Amino acid sequence: MGAIKAVFDVMKKLALKLVEDGEGARKVVEIRVEGARSLAAAKKVTSSIASSQLVKSAFFGEDPNFGRIMAVIGYAGVPIDCATVDVSFNGVTVVKRGVGMPLKEREAARVLRRPSFQVKVRLGQGKQATSISTADLSHEYVRINSAYRT
Repeated sequence: MGAIKAVFDVMKKLALKLVEDGEGARKVVEIRVEGARSLAAAKKVTSSIASSQLVKSAFFGEDPNFGRIMAVIGYAGVPIDCATVDVSFNGVTVVKRGVGMPLKEREAARVLRRPSFQVKVRLGQGKQATSISTADLSHEYVRINSAYRT
């Protein structure tokens, strides 16, 4: 079992390096979803957050825009009760039981200035969890990807 874990750890580090080396990426963000009814639901919500251009743009702008994250959770295709959802940035809670906590935005913005941080979403519906790493959507990313033709 130790060999399998070692291989898994190496693969995880390699995947994280790919995110870090992304075209123009400035930030590496772990999206962690907990409390989902199923692993499939947790993966849908995690993927929805991690791939949202609006969320990734907010990361670049160092804006703890919890409204964007809540909206993305809502259109992930998973039944959600907003009244059970919590969202935090490195432990700074910006949504508690579906209600935004604007007084925490300044503290959360300090977290987003870091080159890496975690966004944790607790759905409050079950016991399944998963995480994925993503990057911000920077000016450099757009410049690099608009500068060539295929």
